[in-house]
Amino acid sequence: MNRFRNSIITAIGFVALIAVGTITSPRKGYGAPAAQTQNVNVLNTPTVNAQQSGLWTVGISGTPVVGLDASNNTVRFDADNNTVKVDSAAPVSVREADNPARQPVAGSCVINNNQGFPCTVANVPPGKSLVIEMAQLSNPNGGMELNVVTNGVQITYTFSQPSQLVRAYADGGTAVSIAGGQQGMKAAIAGYLIDP
Repeated sequence: MNRFRNSIITAIGFVALIAVGTITSPRKGYGAPAAQTQNVNVLNTPTVNAQQSGLWTVGISGTPVVGLDASNNTVRFDADNNTVKVDSAAPVSVREADNPARQPVAGSCVINNNQGFPCTVANVPPGKSLVIEMAQLSNPNGGMELNVVTNGVQITYTFSQPSQLVRAYADGGTAVSIAGGQQGMKAAIAGYLIDP
């Protein structure tokens, strides 16, 4: 039995030795055949002669003239003073293009009945729009209603405070009114006109 066991151990050792030898020994691979060198000569090459002759100057010679010339609507730059000059006879208007609050409007009216019927605080001129920023009623017991027409639609804003910051718009050719409160209550608005 010992002999049989020793034979098996010897066989296993021999197989392991062959496996280790097979794994660790380098193999020669078979690759693709070597590529042949291709001819890449360029035929009919032009000759370029770019040789410098004397000193070269790259830049702007003298002072460029940029200016405002009324005869052909151009802008002129004053090279002597490094300034842009505007003709004093025809000055350029300067204003904030995105702030149309150039035509302030304030209006007021007195409610003359006991039912709180509206009174007209402003009539918007045709061709303008009214931006209302504040509405006020001296004592709005049951609330205050600001009535405007925007894009042809009647809109009513309701407030419970005597003075209210708002952003309401009224069309040109319409009337702005405030209702609420008791007889003798004063209603007011503040805002500005814009060109639509």
